[in-house]
Amino acid sequence: METTLVATSEGRHGPTERKALDQELIRLERAIRESDGGGLKLRWQMGREMLKLRVGRRLPNGVLDLLSQGLHVHPSELVARMKFAQKFSTEDQLTNVISKFTTWYDIKQHVLTDIPRGKKRYAGTPIRRTLAAFKHLAANRVAYLPVEKRLLRELRDIIDDMLTWDDTGLRPGWDAPASADLGMSAGF
Repeated sequence: METTLVATSEGRHGPTERKALDQELIRLERAIRESDGGGLKLRWQMGREMLKLRVGRRLPNGVLDLLSQGLHVHPSELVARMKFAQKFSTEDQLTNVISKFTTWYDIKQHVLTDIPRGKKRYAGTPIRRTLAAFKHLAANRVAYLPVEKRLLRELRDIIDDMLTWDDTGLRPGWDAPASADLGMSAGF
C-alpha cells in the first residue's frame, strides 16, 4: 500500500493529483538538499506548491504533519517556505529579494520574521518608557475626565514622593534594614 504525503484536502485533490503533487514535493526537496546555493528558488517553488493545498487561509488539519514526516523536514521549515512563497508571489519579487539576501538563513531572519532580530520592542528602562508614555499623553492632550485628573494627581504625588528618596532607594528618615549595616545578609 502506497502512502501519500498529502491528505485528502477535504475532497479538493483526487488520487492522481495527490500523487503528482507528492512526486513534485519530493523532487523539490531532493533538489533543495542537493543544491549548492541554498536552493532559494526551489524553496520558493516548494512553498508555492504547498500553498495550493490550503483550504481557505490554512492547511487542512494533519497535512503539515504528513508533509513533515514524509519529507523529513521540520514543520517550521515548511511553514517558512510557504510564508516565503506567499510574501513574494511573483518571480520578479523573488529575484529582487534573492539579490539582497543570498542565504536562506538571512531571508528567514530578516525578511520572514515579524519582529527584526536584535531589536527589542520596548527599549529602555521602565522609567524611560513611562516618560515616553507621558510625553505621548501631553502631545495628544484632550479634555481629561475628572477620574483621569484624579489619577494624574495621584501619579504626581507618587512621583513627588519618589523624588525625595536618596540614592540608595530609601526614603528620608527610614532606617536601613539591619542586614545592610555591614553589607552582609542576615543569617550568615
